[in-house]
Amino acid sequence: MKKKIILFLLIFISISCNSQNKKAESNILHSNFPFNNSLFFSYKSICNIKLEFLSDNDVVLIINGKIINGKMTQDKNDKSYFNIMENKKHIMSFSIEDSKIIVENQKYQFGCESAKFIELIQVDYDGKSLHEIKEYIKENTDIFDIASLNDKAYYLEQMKCYKTSAYILEQILKKHPDRVVAYLNLGDARWGINDKENAEKSYKKYIELMTSQGKDLNKIPKRVYDRTK
Repeated sequence: MKKKIILFLLIFISISCNSQNKKAESNILHSNFPFNNSLFFSYKSICNIKLEFLSDNDVVLIINGKIINGKMTQDKNDKSYFNIMENKKHIMSFSIEDSKIIVENQKYQFGCESAKFIELIQVDYDGKSLHEIKEYIKENTDIFDIASLNDKAYYLEQMKCYKTSAYILEQILKKHPDRVVAYLNLGDARWGINDKENAEKSYKKYIELMTSQGKDLNKIPKRVYDRTK
């Protein structure tokens, strides 16, 4: 009887220690990186990947417009990697390097460029975002992906990086002055930084091009008319 009690105690202590070790490992992991309530974005990729950590484990991942409400788990085989899962389905893996999230390039799954990795940089403030975007555009003038860049401006405007969004759209319009939707997005970005005079000019140009290009005027958002009265 004593042997059974001792065996039971040993098993209990072993399970308890393993649980505490895992919890301690998890706490160390999360204390070294700002997972909780943080936001990361792919400034320097033709892919637009936005990763928001709602808590230590709950995430919202947007990849080129597709929204994924997932869970983050540490990889069982390699503790330096993390997996994002949705309903037990693996979506993507990443590691951490110098306060950046390094995504294993999902070229075939997400249609990204054929780089080995994609960096996600923490969205901190508009000035930092503007610096990252200026670097990206400077380095990629020959492969100017207009659709991707326009989407990037939209996502950044949604993240309240209004100056960064406006800068991107201004660069697009220098090369493609008749790109209708860019004027709508530029109006929104300028409105966000309280540059209402230039925002109104952008909205009016948007209406003008929608009309001259025979677009469906019923698709013009109500805010455009409200802001150009």
